[in-house]
Amino acid sequence: MLTIRRPRQLAVTVVAAVGALCVSALPAAAIHKSPPARTAASAAVGATTPFSVYEAEGGTPGGGAAVRSLTSAPTTQYSSAALEASGHSYVHLGGTGQSVRWTNTTGQPISFLNVRAGIPDSASGGGTTATLNLYVNGVFRQALNLNSRQSWVYEGNDNYNTSDNQNPADGDPRVFWDESHTFVTGSPIPAGATFALQQDSGNSAASYDVDSVDVENPPAPRPQPADSISITSCGAVSDDTPTNGAADSRAVDSRAAIQTCIDQAQQQGKTLWIPQGTFYVKGTAGLTAQGITIAGAGLWYSTVYRDVPVPNTTPLAALFDLTSCTVRDFHIDANAVSRSTVGGDGGAMDTTGTNWLADGIWTQHTMSGFWASGTGGTVENSRLTSIWADGINVNNVSLNADTGNNLTVTNNFVRGTGDDAIAINSVAYNTNSDGSQTHYNPMTDITVSNNTSIAPLGRQGHRDLRRQRPPGEEQLHQRHGPLYRPRRRPLRRQRQRPALRDRHRQHRGPLRRQRLQPGPTRPAHRQRRRRPEHRDGRQGHGHRQHRHRLPLRRDRLLHLDQHPAPGQHGQQSRAQRHRRLAAVLPRTHRFRDDNRQHRHGT
Repeated sequence: MLTIRRPRQLAVTVVAAVGALCVSALPAAAIHKSPPARTAASAAVGATTPFSVYEAEGGTPGGGAAVRSLTSAPTTQYSSAALEASGHSYVHLGGTGQSVRWTNTTGQPISFLNVRAGIPDSASGGGTTATLNLYVNGVFRQALNLNSRQSWVYEGNDNYNTSDNQNPADGDPRVFWDESHTFVTGSPIPAGATFALQQDSGNSAASYDVDSVDVENPPAPRPQPADSISITSCGAVSDDTPTNGAADSRAVDSRAAIQTCIDQAQQQGKTLWIPQGTFYVKGTAGLTAQGITIAGAGLWYSTVYRDVPVPNTTPLAALFDLTSCTVRDFHIDANAVSRSTVGGDGGAMDTTGTNWLADGIWTQHTMSGFWASGTGGTVENSRLTSIWADGINVNNVSLNADTGNNLTVTNNFVRGTGDDAIAINSVAYNTNSDGSQTHYNPMTDITVSNNTSIAPLGRQGHRDLRRQRPPGEEQLHQRHGPLYRPRRRPLRRQRQRPALRDRHRQHRGPLRRQRLQPGPTRPAHRQRRRRPEHRDGRQGHGHRQHRHRLPLRRDRLLHLDQHPAPGQHGQQSRAQRHRRLAAVLPRTHRFRDDNRQHRHGT
């Protein structure tokens, strides 16, 4: 379970110009099997959430169900269900009567479930739908809706590292997991009761893979606040048909009505209210707001659903373009089927301005959750699950801004992102199509604290993990600094940074690692100059982005822990180590950050 109370607040603040940072992960060996409850040693790290997470491998398989785990290092660059599973383990249900069961040890009733699971793709691609039965104390309670419409992308047949190939004939699939949530039918599951997910004859999928289930007892819906405008007063109409991976074709398009209410709220200085229900925004246009509060009845009750015609040919802006706004207590979902324009993939919220706030937002199936710049902004108490790219990316370029100062990311839960879970992305300049350059101010005063990130970097994550820490410690790596080379680009032999020179390495197995010892410092006049690193921009930034780098101060450098390949001993070149890392490190990992700051010799 992940519900904890923290004895102290721990944070890391990045001051001065920083490069793009993302949170790295623990190795498979550190989390081979996750217990249903957290230990005291881990109780001071990660987000404090209102829900508890039960890992499938921590439950009790029944009827012949089997635990499947990653037991050895990957041998190819391609993915697997175990590689992408939280904890690198899951339970496979492959026949009638097979199940996985847990006991409610939360001390609270359970009235809401969020299941992370996978079912097979259709023979021609595009996914299927099915149900999986929920039992409480051995008695059938309800059928849960699952689907594979927003998973299963294929990389075989020379499509490696693409994001929109849904042809099963090409083979080598990835994106195995999706998440579906619902309220429990009837009375809540009492404390001490057992609950199980079971495959019965009426469940149509050939098999079911169960990774985890989040359980909670949400509060009642929030009432409409005073001095607010409800989107229904402008003509927005909710649709209560479950989406289950695809939009309801009969749903009313409420985009124009919501935008009209936004305009009224701005003119009158009022709050925009999203009541209970699912409200559709159809087409490729989004919503724009400035200087207002947008509030919902709660992330379990109020949903704004983006329905883009797929296949899509129009590049998409975010669903919400927000300047100096406060948003809280609602859910964002979309029908995107891949990380690409053709798959209908646009961001959830692009944010900038001053003193903005995102509090209690649950985002799913969008390009990114928060792509945010400006001054004095905060993302807190939010959930980001099954995101196609970045979960939270704080930067200095969103919505044509040039600053990213005093931004805070705290107490958020992120799981199953196709790229960074949480990133700090300080862009130095962009090279435009005409050869000119647009320069940006270096980011300052960025705080990332008390967040939980699970199974990030699903899209070739093992190729991004260059810096590792021992289990239980926070791990940050500079993704676009001197030690990084972009994907699909050959790794060139380089001289190591002197303060991080690897000396006297000793092989201790493919999933064990050792911390490197700092070597002698090279005189300043002999240090090698490096060209600025760059890569193609993301999410609406079609030009090339060049990023500010962290200053080369020894007291700020992060330790590097590398994996020697089996049978390899002694010193290795940087290119050799990077190639072996790509082969050995899993693509997705589970970790929780406690945001401690580490220095050499500590």
